[in-house]
Amino acid sequence: MSDCSATVLPFALKDRWIVTVESERHFVKVRHRTRWYAVARRMGHEERRHWCASRADALVIAGWQREAFERLAWAEQFKAQYDRLPAARQAEVDAYLESLGGQE
Repeated sequence: MSDCSATVLPFALKDRWIVTVESERHFVKVRHRTRWYAVARRMGHEERRHWCASRADALVIAGWQREAFERLAWAEQFKAQYDRLPAARQAEVDAYLESLGGQE
């Protein structure tokens, strides 16, 4: 992500979030400046735009967004699988997860 010349392609997670890095020109104090944004879009949701100080910062933030949305998708998948389990199996999973939490 530190390579500023890298091409930024849209990232789509199973028709969920699309993360891109975009620039926007605007006129400030008699000269044009470019603002960089890390943008996340999802149908039916408000667009998440993060104004960044530079293109490099936008690339890093877009990477963080991608990772967060991947983790969110995994959590949703886990929750769906957990909800399909019978109550006895859910109790076993809960006990196992509790045992993992005590290993810190």
